[in-house]
Parts: sequence; structure tokens; C-alpha cells
Amino acid sequence: MLINERANSHPLKDTTMKPGSRDQRHQILICGDELRELKRRTYSMVEAFGLDTKIEKYQGKRPITLYRWDLECLLDVIDIALGDDYQPTLS
Repeated sequence: MLINERANSHPLKDTTMKPGSRDQRHQILICGDELRELKRRTYSMVEAFGLDTKIEKYQGKRPITLYRWDLECLLDVIDIALGDDYQPTLS
């Protein structure tokens, strides 16, 4: 049976990637300028299993729960941001 057939056989079943029982969660509070800059960079997270949507919805009022692969993606985004020649605008 192909993966697509399995996914189509149960239309309400969630087929997204799920963390395992041994994957550790990390709670981080991101707010202010850091959150605004991170939201500006969500285009760099398009293949991060929903991290871009999670960051866009995040308000910075409570800690956000991230896994190792999320943190690795954020480090890559920071690396890309530091490599850019852009100057942040003050507003």
C-alpha cells in the first residue's frame, strides 16, 4: 500500500510528523524585537513541518514549545539573517 493510499483511506487522520516519546520539549519565551525579526524571517522556514505557521501565530506572551529540529531550523534562520546585507528599520 502506498503512503498516499493510506492517507486517502482515512481523510480525517493526521499524517503530519509527530515527536517521539523520547523527544525533549524546550520552552522558550521570545518577545519584542526578537519576535518581530523572527516573524519577518518565516519565509525561511517553509519546509520545517509547520514551524513557520507556529511562529506566525505566536504572540510572545507565553513560552513557545520547540523541539530539537525546530531549534536547528531557528539557528539556520539566524545564520541566514546574519548573512543578509539588510539594515533593520526602526519603527
